Amino acid sequence: MRSRSVSSLILPVALLLTIFTPLAKAAVQDRIAGAASGSRVALSGTIGSHAKHSVDLGPASGDLKLQSLSLRFNMTPAQQADLTQLLAAQLNPSSPSYHQWLTPEQFGARFGLSSSDLAKVTAWLTGQGFTITSVARSSTFVTFSGSVALAQQAFGTTIHNVSLNGEQHITNLTDPTLPSTIAGVVNAVTGLNDFKPKSRVRARTVGIDPSQPLFTQTVSGVTSHYIAPADFYTIYDFGPLTSANITGAGITLAVVGQTDLTLTAGTSTDPNIAAFRTAAGLPAINLKLQLAGQDPGISQPDIDEAHIDLEWSGAAAPGASIVYVYGIDAFANSLTYAIDNKVAPIISSSYGGCEAGFGTALLATYNQLLAQANAQGETVTSSSGDAGAADCDADGLATEGLGVDFPASSPYATAAGGTMFSGDVSMPAQYWSSTNSTTGLLGGSALSYIPEQPWNETTPTGGLTAGGAGGGGASAFFSKPAWQVGTGVPNDSSRDLPDISLNAAAAHDGYLACSQGDGTNEPACTNGFVGANNAVNVFGGTSFVAPTFSGILALVEQQLATPNGLGNVGPVLYGFLNEPAYFTNGVFHDITAGNNSIPCAQGTPNCQNGGSIGFNAGTGYDLASGIGSFDAGKLVNGWSGVTPVGTGGTIGAGITTTSVTTTNSLCGISSSSNIPLSVTVTGPSGGPTPTGTVTFYVDNVAVAGGTVTLPSGSSSATYQLSASALSS
Repeated sequence: MRSRSVSSLILPVALLLTIFTPLAKAAVQDRIAGAASGSRVALSGTIGSHAKHSVDLGPASGDLKLQSLSLRFNMTPAQQADLTQLLAAQLNPSSPSYHQWLTPEQFGARFGLSSSDLAKVTAWLTGQGFTITSVARSSTFVTFSGSVALAQQAFGTTIHNVSLNGEQHITNLTDPTLPSTIAGVVNAVTGLNDFKPKSRVRARTVGIDPSQPLFTQTVSGVTSHYIAPADFYTIYDFGPLTSANITGAGITLAVVGQTDLTLTAGTSTDPNIAAFRTAAGLPAINLKLQLAGQDPGISQPDIDEAHIDLEWSGAAAPGASIVYVYGIDAFANSLTYAIDNKVAPIISSSYGGCEAGFGTALLATYNQLLAQANAQGETVTSSSGDAGAADCDADGLATEGLGVDFPASSPYATAAGGTMFSGDVSMPAQYWSSTNSTTGLLGGSALSYIPEQPWNETTPTGGLTAGGAGGGGASAFFSKPAWQVGTGVPNDSSRDLPDISLNAAAAHDGYLACSQGDGTNEPACTNGFVGANNAVNVFGGTSFVAPTFSGILALVEQQLATPNGLGNVGPVLYGFLNEPAYFTNGVFHDITAGNNSIPCAQGTPNCQNGGSIGFNAGTGYDLASGIGSFDAGKLVNGWSGVTPVGTGGTIGAGITTTSVTTTNSLCGISSSSNIPLSVTVTGPSGGPTPTGTVTFYVDNVAVAGGTVTLPSGSSSATYQLSASALSS
């Protein structure tokens, strides 16, 4: 027996406080009984709409290597309840757990799979012939690789070549199966298809008059405006922040992507990003590259997205450090890596997809991943989509009915919606100068804030082909979080989006960026923002809103001196909405006119009589623009004075005091002896008498039979701890 020469109280208290101290590392119960075995159980909800809408081209080659397979583990109901309480407590200023963030290892010790179960799962996978490539720091997933033939045999599924919208892919056409002992701990098997999120940035190249090479442009009698960082600063009032040197210095934010950058040979410098910073009058970027799994190479559909996300997150927070996390899949690789390795307190994702396209198993899997991010103090911002209220459509008239975008629809993400400028249509001279700034931040011509409406550049006949619109609506999968309350919030019991909005228009008025879409390492901007062909890159979409809002959150973190993160910012954003002065203090611009409605085909879902489907802007919150856009200076400076909503009450308050006593000495006891323990649990002051169970742990392992129920009406319980549990 190991020496236990400690006082009679220290040992039991140390053991039991691992249960009740909010951030302590408590071992999880084993859930897999014996070896992986039992009858096969199908994992339902793993086949998304992409596979269902594809044309089957026959079996995939059995020799094809699947590099990014993973088993994603679920939580027990007790773990889920514990996590729900923890997340609320971490956002409650009156809780001792307020902003006490977890590491990935602490998350795993409380909410992941036990080490014994992980060993059983990995043993089963290697026994099937797979190669284990990693085990999550959070003990929530295992990644592995193997051939198509191996995956079909191990998971009892069929993997075929398919065609969707002219693109060829591979996908499983039946749900994977697992032995029942393993299936009970698994949410999903990922990597059985090669569908991945698509960039939805809307791009165009605009020729300019070489005699007017800046960005209030009059060409052939038509005046156009393009948004440079200087304009963004003016319109959304960064002045008080730049004057106070609030630039995001000391804060790190991550951008997720699924392409390599166009680096200058032998360096880690992308000349497009460097040219953008120079053209805007910004300092050089502090950029780190982090590969997540297999190298994707240069992906043509994604390089523009990567450039604008990095350029514009850095424009909003020019002093921040940025980590670009990239892999072959923005979710399965990049977002997963960014969260499981806690690379930054702010994570920006401009990728997403229609909720219905994921399948319920993947929605649950990635939603759990986002909850982990929040528990670790990470704020995830996500674009709300560019198809208005019909997120499952991409072109033409809407035919799929109302739909919203995930991960923006997750209650653990901040949904970034889109607006467009409307106040300058009839009075452009009131809002735009005829000349452009040539000192400080360069190229700006905006004079002040410009009134907005929800972004909607669709047309009655062209629908989404003519232009996009800001995503918004009610989730069909996630319930409304407690913090989503206030004037205008629908009483629909659903998670509603967006949360906030900023300009996302592509035509009136699009953003300037530098991106060489052909994948070369030659910069697109050779004379300021102008390319060699006297043209500029002009982009739009909610792809701009997630990264710019992420940059603004970096300014908040610098101002508050909270470099370890803010977690889920929903309670504070809706705290602004619930302030009595919301309509008068000028922090938010309440957008009350316009809509995100999409012309739809008669006889299709939600469109029996034709016309359009969507939502109107209105007073307070609305499903077209969320809480609205905002004055960045007032938002950042007012953040600390806002009372978060939806985090109070007894939920998440946790257990504040646990005392353990014993009358026996721990010195010289025999292994056959019992140690009588008495535990008293005290809840929050003024709260109800605690109820439930108490579990006894030794060295972070639950003692067999060591779970006792608190008697009805009592906060104390007793337990006879066998000394044999303390033996080596």
